[in-house]
Amino acid sequence: MSYWSGRLKVLSFTNHFESGAALLNRGVTTAASEERFSRVKNQGGHPKQAIEWLLKDANIELRDLDKIYYCSIGYLNPDTQDLKDQSSRLASCDDVEKQIFLERLTTETLYNQKAFSDLEDWRLENRIDSDMIECVDHHESHARAALLVYKVEDNAKIFTCDGKGGFNSSVCWSYANGELKSEGKSTSFDSLGYFYGNVTIGLGFKAERHEGKITGLAAFGSPKKELVEKLNVFRVEHGKIVTSNILGRYIPFFIRDETKWDITQFEEVLRDYSKEDIAAASQQILEDTVTDWIESNLVDSDKHIYLSGGIFANVKLNQRIQESLPNIKINVCPPMGDTGLCLGGLHKHISKEPKKIKFPKLPGMFLGPKFEDTEIADKLNERGYGFFEMANAGECVDLLMKAFSRNEPVGIFSGSMEFGPRALCHRTILFTAVDKSINDSLNKRLNRTEFMPFAPVVLDSLVPQCFLGDPLDSHTSSYMTITYDCTQEFKETAPAVVHVDGTARPQVLTQDADPRMYELLREYCEKTGELCLVNTSFNNHESPIVCSVEDALDSLELNNVDHILFNHRYWISRK
Repeated sequence: MSYWSGRLKVLSFTNHFESGAALLNRGVTTAASEERFSRVKNQGGHPKQAIEWLLKDANIELRDLDKIYYCSIGYLNPDTQDLKDQSSRLASCDDVEKQIFLERLTTETLYNQKAFSDLEDWRLENRIDSDMIECVDHHESHARAALLVYKVEDNAKIFTCDGKGGFNSSVCWSYANGELKSEGKSTSFDSLGYFYGNVTIGLGFKAERHEGKITGLAAFGSPKKELVEKLNVFRVEHGKIVTSNILGRYIPFFIRDETKWDITQFEEVLRDYSKEDIAAASQQILEDTVTDWIESNLVDSDKHIYLSGGIFANVKLNQRIQESLPNIKINVCPPMGDTGLCLGGLHKHISKEPKKIKFPKLPGMFLGPKFEDTEIADKLNERGYGFFEMANAGECVDLLMKAFSRNEPVGIFSGSMEFGPRALCHRTILFTAVDKSINDSLNKRLNRTEFMPFAPVVLDSLVPQCFLGDPLDSHTSSYMTITYDCTQEFKETAPAVVHVDGTARPQVLTQDADPRMYELLREYCEKTGELCLVNTSFNNHESPIVCSVEDALDSLELNNVDHILFNHRYWISRK
């Protein structure tokens, strides 16, 4: 048995936006976001409850740990090379841009001070030796998270892109001979994350939460040439994303309050064009810039690339990247946002082990809390719910079909919960996709206002009937992180999951990934002749996905669903 898998206990966490924690304990990885316990959407700060769960689940305490990795930020100020790059970037700015650039540096330094202060308070409170904790750079953590998820052992090109982190917004990495190296960094002054976030705010939504609404809205608009020119401050130069002529159009901060900086041209765009066209132009700027950036950093020998960071939550962008690189396989880190940073710390530790040691295989993204059948039954009895006990998948399918015929959605609560933003049929709401009107009715029940349709869950065996391209060639399709063009048959038979532009964002289900759900969906499709089911997250609007049995019952009592199937065994209905 290898050293790390046999003995080491390694904790990794982030107290950044969307805080989370992960544990490697005797070769088993678990991970969870703080929001799933606090019940506060996108919970930031120290992930106290997530860490408590990880340790309790592993039956260990903080003092039993061998190493702790802190993955929000790696340093208070830019390191030597970054400082040289920042100084060079500053020299190219005009006087006003220099003021904005310096405030960006100052703001991020103060943010880092607060994060490190919180870390130190936690360390002292728990009497942890300082040499037990190693800090890992923000973008390095994003890159390593992708390497861990996809079990990459050598020769990879990784692209990380988000709002900010470690004074950078995008970084190209190479991974060879066990070494992860930066090939080029773009400063947080040149941030596509801030650009897209400010468009999100300008159109009436919340940055760092509702960017997906802009992606959905874009399909209803037109990226008019003059509008793109008015908004676009980005270009790719020497393999880096840089901004120019920003005055009045862009600032590297979220415009949440009155700002002292001139944004008059940006405000004119918001006033003079439709929301749909602004969204379409912003989406095109994002796609053009990121694809140019990636292509400028590739060489002929690159066959696989890995994408990580909040920007790659944009599923239309990911489709555009794949289409622009038909001979390269793209792999998107499933917890692409900051909650996934903690996985990078585990990879950092494993990468230090002897080269003969193989990386651990993650059980997909099913890394969170799970509840045994007896525990679920006890909770149901405590809350006064009677339940039917299912004998097989066929009985489950019969009840699903009856529920759907009465327009009654069903919550699925099964096994270990998903880590990351996507519901992958362990904490999911299922419904039939044959009637497009269910988008309005189900969104109304969930208090959601969405421009994107619901996502489908599809058997791998049915993919050729559903999508163009080759979703089966990419693990990315298993995690609902990319859209595909739909076949005419799929558009006609599953309209509830097809967007206005003829695309869908599927979860392609394989038997190995989730045997029980695979059997359920196979039985359903055979009995009904349908190609998929709606799979949307089991939560109310602005609430985290349900985590515990109590959370699921609370959601049932809020009228989010009419029934819940627990562990593919117990079926309950709303009282």
